[in-house]
Amino acid sequence: MSSVRQLGGLIKRASANTQCIEIRFSGKERIVVDGQRRLYWPINQSDQFFSKSPSSLIEVKILSCTGLFQMNTTMARLLPELEWQLAYSLFGSTAMPAVNDVLYLDAWPNLTRLPCRESFYAIAALLSTRPTSPEMIHRITGVPREDCYQFCHAAKEAGYLRSVGRNRDREQLPPCNNSSIIKALLVRLRS
Repeated sequence: MSSVRQLGGLIKRASANTQCIEIRFSGKERIVVDGQRRLYWPINQSDQFFSKSPSSLIEVKILSCTGLFQMNTTMARLLPELEWQLAYSLFGSTAMPAVNDVLYLDAWPNLTRLPCRESFYAIAALLSTRPTSPEMIHRITGVPREDCYQFCHAAKEAGYLRSVGRNRDREQLPPCNNSSIIKALLVRLRS
């Protein structure tokens, strides 16, 4: 299991269980995650930390969340940003979302701070105005298909995107067998 995927699992678990954890790596990098407030603190982390594979995990420590309330929240970042970074870096090794999913963007991710492509702005604009499937985004905007799926994958993992249904071919109802009864009623009403 890659260290990025392992890190993603630890963060999801901490968030789901509202735990506070500290994750140490073989270098001096650390990440402190507050699952209650959905914040994280990158410590000694370079800007390109997720573009390259992070060094191997050394230790995961469960912390007291009351102690984290004293940490400087101005240095904290939103946990969905970390989830976006992980999903963005893992995109090539994961399955694409179902083509028929109709998705809606609940909130814009802060694309100025997150790894992204230029086409993500057009995708976000479309998804925030109308629910659309990744395949339709590709057709409407002309954005490369891989960009559409990568945006949808990262945004869904970070919680910015929700599924509102599926594009299904409309089922054709069989014709009504009682058409003779309806015709007889109409004739009777007319007379």
